[in-house]
Amino acid sequence: MMKMLKTVLYGCFYKLHSNMRAPFNPPLTMPSRLRNVGAEWRAIVAFSLCWTLTLSFMTSRTNGAEPAAEPLRLMELHLESNIERGLPISWNANQVQLLRVNGSIGQFEPKSIRRHQVLEETFKPDSAMQMRSELQREFGKRYAVEGGGNFAIVAPTASVHLWAQRFSQLDRSFHNYFATRGYQLRPAEFPLVGIVFRSQNEFLNYASQTGSSLQPGTVGYYSILTNRLFLYETVGNDRAEQEALMTVWHEAAHQIAFNRGIHQRLSDPPIWLAEGLASIFEAPGM
Repeated sequence: MMKMLKTVLYGCFYKLHSNMRAPFNPPLTMPSRLRNVGAEWRAIVAFSLCWTLTLSFMTSRTNGAEPAAEPLRLMELHLESNIERGLPISWNANQVQLLRVNGSIGQFEPKSIRRHQVLEETFKPDSAMQMRSELQREFGKRYAVEGGGNFAIVAPTASVHLWAQRFSQLDRSFHNYFATRGYQLRPAEFPLVGIVFRSQNEFLNYASQTGSSLQPGTVGYYSILTNRLFLYETVGNDRAEQEALMTVWHEAAHQIAFNRGIHQRLSDPPIWLAEGLASIFEAPGM
């Protein structure tokens, strides 16, 4: 079964990316009822199957299944202004999606890709140490980086340890909630990143610079594309701080759920499920 899965998966990705400018030809034998469906819909079906097989393959590694004989290889995209590397997870006439080793998902227009190639280098998610080093370079000396459970936390030096403890506690609470109900969570494939800004202004400026449109009064949010959680330190009375933390824990619960097998990042879960679950962890002591 595992051998067949690998054969189909690699055949699928190889065919999909062997010639970016050629008309789409489904790499798998399509059922007769799909043969008359438009090319774009057939592309969606084929790529959905590729991603499903990829997830099944990656999950099987955590369950003690047969190790992969041929690990997934990186693809390199040469764009107009830079070069991107990652695992291709979606490729159609309108958009290309690439899963990077830091857990973020890059989205590109096919016309912006000048050329591409499959590398000999295999796809290997960043380790916690690599992630912390990358974050320290990104945010500089004004912020410190510390690990907390599955999290890598960026925060002001004076409070980074406190935030790391808070996120570590939330991570344990989430795990215990499901463990006591007989559900084994999947290990996080990537370190979970939490960014705690010094002020609301820095928080809003960063969101604006990265193209995030926030509702008024937003104190924190989780981005599925970057796989990061963003918030800022509140200054005020204890009640205001507690209300802000409830929102932060809500968003952090989204992040954990999308990374530990409860939800899938490229498949929208039912709103009642995603929001209901996250609301559970707003309560103090959870």
